[in-house]
Amino acid sequence: LERSKLEYEFKRWKVGGGYSAYQYGNGLWENKPFTSVTLKGGKYGDLEFWLQRMPQGSPQLQIRYAMAFKTHRNHQK
Repeated sequence: LERSKLEYEFKRWKVGGGYSAYQYGNGLWENKPFTSVTLKGGKYGDLEFWLQRMPQGSPQLQIRYAMAFKTHRNHQK
């Protein structure tokens, strides 16, 4: 398990938090909590901002973009 997240969804955005684990090279596995806010863009995709404190104590902000493509199939008999 790399991460686990719980989100609350609203009309135009989502807010959540969770716990993630990571390993640098052959080092020990480390884990930290994180928070996230996602702006829902509909057909243009979602933009997620993820804030997490790194092992050295400094904060890290990740920005993630996700878009899903849907196909519509007409099943006629």
